[in-house]
Amino acid sequence: MVVYDQFLNKRWASFGWKRLDARPLAVMPVCGFKARCDAFFGHRGDFPGLTGSFLPRIWPKHRLAETINSAMTAVMQLTRRLSERPGVPENLGIRLRHFAGPEDIPVWLSIREGAFARQKVGVRHWDEQDFRTEFLEKPWWNPRSMWFAELSDAAAGLAIGTISLAWRGAPPAAKPAIHWLAVLRGYRRRGIGRLLLSALEADCWDQGHRQIWLETHTGWSEALSFYRALGYHSTTEP
Repeated sequence: MVVYDQFLNKRWASFGWKRLDARPLAVMPVCGFKARCDAFFGHRGDFPGLTGSFLPRIWPKHRLAETINSAMTAVMQLTRRLSERPGVPENLGIRLRHFAGPEDIPVWLSIREGAFARQKVGVRHWDEQDFRTEFLEKPWWNPRSMWFAELSDAAAGLAIGTISLAWRGAPPAAKPAIHWLAVLRGYRRRGIGRLLLSALEADCWDQGHRQIWLETHTGWSEALSFYRALGYHSTTEP
């Protein structure tokens, strides 16, 4: 199922993505999927104007709606209100740093690949251009909005986790959102995810924001348990 029409590329660009590049919707990243579909089609379940000029004629319109609605249902919106500035826990042997430049792109891609490789609901392989589309070409991109967790005793600083702060909507009403929290499987349950999340929450607090949003997949039970244990709950807010 591939969307080629330039109209959809324009709608995609209006949501902050510059090109659709005729990628199958079925393999687009889950993060932000519901919001992106809503941006395409107006609102959930409604696909005005979708005709054979937009989609291969072998893919009936009702089947497209079923496919996208099914994917939307699998995406969960979570949120948390902050009552005080989160303290960033000390994690012996771990240091945090921000995105340093193009040399960090393969570092981030490697963490993403390793963190999601064995998930029940997997993600497709990404390259450098995917990273640039997901981060560097976004209007909200800021190198200080991406954190890496590194082993402090490693000579070159082995990166084992990452998190990013994205923004939903346009200023001044933009909402802070957790974007791509990932920790390598061999380093989980050591407080690294909590450390990364606390750093992001503290940064949001310092910028004057008291509520944070995120999207995750219902098939990622470990991630759901992690967020709920830290006070995040389901919401229908976009």
